[in-house]
Amino acid sequence: VSKRRFDTNRSHPQFTLGDLVWMKILVGRGKLDARYSGLVRIVQVLSPVSFIVEDQNFQTFQVHSNNIKRVYARE
Repeated sequence: VSKRRFDTNRSHPQFTLGDLVWMKILVGRGKLDARYSGLVRIVQVLSPVSFIVEDQNFQTFQVHSNNIKRVYARE
């Protein structure tokens, strides 16, 4: 019952190849430090919830969709 109730309001973000996203900082972060690091680009889709991302220094990381946020351009 509780899973169905949770899933009714859950949005499932759709990420595609080439999207710019913020990557969550999981370790070594203080309480008042930033929660997300700089822009990374999705370079490979492993599954609907798992991605390979590349930062500006061409380092690659495997991330879960829970640990990334889409970048929205200001207008």
